[in-house]
Amino acid sequence: MSILNGLSLTAMRYSIFYCFFIMLKLHAQNLVPNPSFEAYEPCGTSLNCENISQDPNSPCYTTCCTHGLPELPGKIISGTKNWWAVSRENYLSVNTPLYVNECIINTWIETQAKYGNRVNTDWYMPRTGKAYILIRTFGSWELANRPDTDTRDYAQVRLTKHLERDCLYEVSCYVLNRPIYDNFFNYTSQGKQCADGLGLYFSTDSVYRANTSEHYKAFTDITPQVSNPSGNILTDSINYQKVSGVFTASGGEEWLVIGNFKDNAHTQALYNNLGRAVYAVDDISVQEWKPDLVSFTDTTLCADSTLTITLPEGLKDYKWSTGETARQITIAAGNGRYTVEASNGCTILRDTFYLHAVPRYTALDLGKDTFFCKIPAQYALTSPVRFDSYLWSNGAGAAHISITQPGTYWLEGTYSCGVLTDTITVSAFEKPDTILLPAADTALCSNAFLDIELSHAAMYDSYQWNNGSAADRLRIHHAGMYSIQAYTPEGCEVLDTINVSMIYPPANIHISDTLLCSGMQLIVAVPEQAGYTIRWYDGTAAVHSTIYQEGDYWVDIENRCYTVSDTFQVHVVDCALTIPNLITVNGDHKNDFFEIQTTVSRTLEIVLYSSWGRKVYASNDYKNDWNAEGLDAGLYYYQITDSVLRKKYTGWIQVIK
Repeated sequence: MSILNGLSLTAMRYSIFYCFFIMLKLHAQNLVPNPSFEAYEPCGTSLNCENISQDPNSPCYTTCCTHGLPELPGKIISGTKNWWAVSRENYLSVNTPLYVNECIINTWIETQAKYGNRVNTDWYMPRTGKAYILIRTFGSWELANRPDTDTRDYAQVRLTKHLERDCLYEVSCYVLNRPIYDNFFNYTSQGKQCADGLGLYFSTDSVYRANTSEHYKAFTDITPQVSNPSGNILTDSINYQKVSGVFTASGGEEWLVIGNFKDNAHTQALYNNLGRAVYAVDDISVQEWKPDLVSFTDTTLCADSTLTITLPEGLKDYKWSTGETARQITIAAGNGRYTVEASNGCTILRDTFYLHAVPRYTALDLGKDTFFCKIPAQYALTSPVRFDSYLWSNGAGAAHISITQPGTYWLEGTYSCGVLTDTITVSAFEKPDTILLPAADTALCSNAFLDIELSHAAMYDSYQWNNGSAADRLRIHHAGMYSIQAYTPEGCEVLDTINVSMIYPPANIHISDTLLCSGMQLIVAVPEQAGYTIRWYDGTAAVHSTIYQEGDYWVDIENRCYTVSDTFQVHVVDCALTIPNLITVNGDHKNDFFEIQTTVSRTLEIVLYSSWGRKVYASNDYKNDWNAEGLDAGLYYYQITDSVLRKKYTGWIQVIK
């Protein structure tokens, strides 16, 4: 049985479970509730419907699997909120629009795993969000107990408010042509049917057909207010197509019905296999039509021309600030502010725009052809008049262009009164020699000097250095920028510059001799100086060096001109401390003091705390002279620091008295 022939109750048991996910699309002006079908009310949470009641009167029936919309307004459980079908459901099949959401993906996985069928997945394509409905707009249905009849599905929704009389409303929905399969899940055969029939009908009451023998008939006695144009066959199966229109409400309409209201004889169709057309429908919108009256807010006109403005068709009660009341008016050029009003039947629409008169230019003049000894760095060609758009010979579109090379340039300017063009030639003197100085920018040792002589000095009449010298050579002792101006017999100036920087000795460094605990490492660092190279005793070039053993060490910091060196010694010592954990202060001169034993002379800082964390003793140079005088017997905690060797020791000492 094909998808268009209806799903049997058995097939429904293995179809699609609805996950509980709701995504609300908020559109302040849209009168359609749940326009993208995201909100729905699932009855169960299993991945299939084997345990769902098969009683069509059960409130759970048609709410847990892929199903049609509920058969009439007022049904207790609605598969998709706010939306209903227009006919009564049949116990053996689903004859209403099918509701689909993202949970079909889970059902595909379960179905393929359980039955081994290859599941088709290409028909799940919501436009926005994760849900949509499927409706049939063309084809026929034939069963033994009913005659051959048109196959149609209709979905209806109650608007959030009734439509106002004589008000214009803009209505739209998006549809996508879907393939047809002989079986809902299997790729047994696939066909594609396209048709032009799709309309949106508004009424004051819901539409309902109780006669089960007429479930699939087209509502040919209903004329929708908005329809897809006849002959515009909706063929796209990749991108959703918009069906829309504007209509005048009679007043009181509260219900919207979507479907094909033409019979097969009056519906144009194309097909490649199975003869039924299926469409996904998504994103339905009904809102008051409020078009822009004028498509611009500010425009210019040639002073000797006029502007004709035509308002959107369908509005009424036109009122211009000029006093005119026609839909179309013609305005003579001139500076001014204009307003217009029009009614869509329930709202007065207003718009404002400005007109600016532009004088007609007689010619465009970029100036006379120009000669330079050297084209100035900031030289530019600029349009002498203002245009709406500019096109220069180099492709630029601004009012001016920068000129760096000689050549012929033209400008085409377009404005309200037409197009003007002009051409200009820019020439430049070809210098006999643009390099005066034989030396490039250089760095000079701070105790040296640099002599510079001009190249081809005889080619120029005069010279001028920036330090005031007029000679053809210069001796430099200091850092700075040195420039010269040379003038040819033709009066053209040639410039050249050399930058001289000074190299100074690195800053002196001093690394003190130091001690290193046996088994430890010592990291020695020197300041990093830009432009200088560091070289340690072992050939490394890092800012710091790691030392593990006793010895004599050195480091150089050098540049191209100078080297600064330093040497230092590292002595390895035994840093072990013998720290007692018990003293007996009893006057027997044995173990009466907290004595720390070291292998070498060391300066130790010590702090002692009671078991409550109170500091009871501190010394920056401990002399083994603490005996807990004035303190109670008990447990004390110490923190010992050797700043020279960068060592810390912590622990406890038991005092017995």
